[in-house]
Amino acid sequence: MNSTIGPATVVDVEPMDDSADGVAAFLTADPELDWRLPEIEARVLRHFGPGTKLKRTVFHPMDEEDAEDAFILRVDTDHAFDEKVGRLRAFIRAEDEFIAPVRRRLTIGIL
Repeated sequence: MNSTIGPATVVDVEPMDDSADGVAAFLTADPELDWRLPEIEARVLRHFGPGTKLKRTVFHPMDEEDAEDAFILRVDTDHAFDEKVGRLRAFIRAEDEFIAPVRRRLTIGIL
């Protein structure tokens, strides 16, 4: 997807799962996350700024038979590690209310 959202340019929002089908299936099974995800991604991109890339993946726990899969949104940016962590913490605090309904099923991490 190539578009502009506020001051940030979306260069990549791509699946990292073994296939895009895994991400699509996860989102199909979770309409609330599917509905909120584009806005969450837009807010992440605005918060982290130009050059930020987002990657979608589904984590499949292998050691727990009954464990649920988790959706992970990975933020890839050129910021220094400490700055990435600080910005991610600030983002999660600022967007707590919007993310709260899907928090159990969504992890936002940094690369």
